[in-house]
Amino acid sequence: MGNHSSLLEGRNRKVLVSPGFGAGWATWIGDGKFAAEYQPIIDFLESGGEFVEKPYSSRDREAPCYDQFEEPGRSVLQQFVHDYNKTHDAEPDDYVCLLGAEDLIVREVSGPYRIDEYDGAESVVEASGETWW
Repeated sequence: MGNHSSLLEGRNRKVLVSPGFGAGWATWIGDGKFAAEYQPIIDFLESGGEFVEKPYSSRDREAPCYDQFEEPGRSVLQQFVHDYNKTHDAEPDDYVCLLGAEDLIVREVSGPYRIDEYDGAESVVEASGETWW
């Protein structure tokens, strides 16, 4: 097996993962790569933003999922839903799973990666030049 380091060089980037149990972020949506690498959410979180859910008793069950969050996070998630649906030729307010948003964190990866999930808890697994079993 050869050295794969040349494939991994210069590809550092930031990705989103939801490490909390219950629901994943990138693993619970059709296009996980789009969700994991959505730059506006990365920027929001890195600037100190957080996604705060409204109290359960004040939620409107008929409203879009992003309406379950307080501002300014609500607007960021609304833009995510709009961009996701536009990219995937869906209606602007078609359902997009936002479960896991309140637990999102930013991780830096270098090179190829995947996101594993167990019971909603996501973790990043990076490829390496080492032998994988």
